[in-house]
Amino acid sequence: MHSHKNSPTREKQIRTDGLRSIRLWVPDTRSPEFREQVRQQCISIASDPAEKEALAFTEQAASCIKGWE
Repeated sequence: MHSHKNSPTREKQIRTDGLRSIRLWVPDTRSPEFREQVRQQCISIASDPAEKEALAFTEQAASCIKGWE
């Protein structure tokens, strides 16, 4: 496998294409704290009628995508 990760030529081409590099930090979904936060949020919305409506809409929309299960 060939990597362009640190290639200055590749970086220049990407910049020429109008893109720029950014660093993006995301939550660590492997951490116990993250799992607990998700669990608490799920509990807090479990009986919310608006959440049930949003979930039904999302499931219906996803069912229109070929291969979505």
